[in-house]
Amino acid sequence: MTPRQLRLLRAASASTVATTLAAVSHTIAGGAAPHPLLVVAMASFLVPLAAVLLGARASRFRVAATVLVSQTLFHAVFQVLGAPTGTAIVSGHQHH
Repeated sequence: MTPRQLRLLRAASASTVATTLAAVSHTIAGGAAPHPLLVVAMASFLVPLAAVLLGARASRFRVAATVLVSQTLFHAVFQVLGAPTGTAIVSGHQHH
């Protein structure tokens, strides 16, 4: 496996983990569960960003930064789109 392929694989893994954590956290916090296609689209959309943030050699700091940035973007998209599944948003989802 070439270094470029390995970098892309690490980026896809980090993006998938961040997507799953963001979707589950958003739902547990009281928001509507995001549509599965939205989750896949967001994970795919952020793979190039994750590849840039991870760099040629992934360190703990770079992985943590990648997951943090990805989760922030995922949460913002989930909030902006509201309830793409067509269900009502639970009233308990509040930001403090």
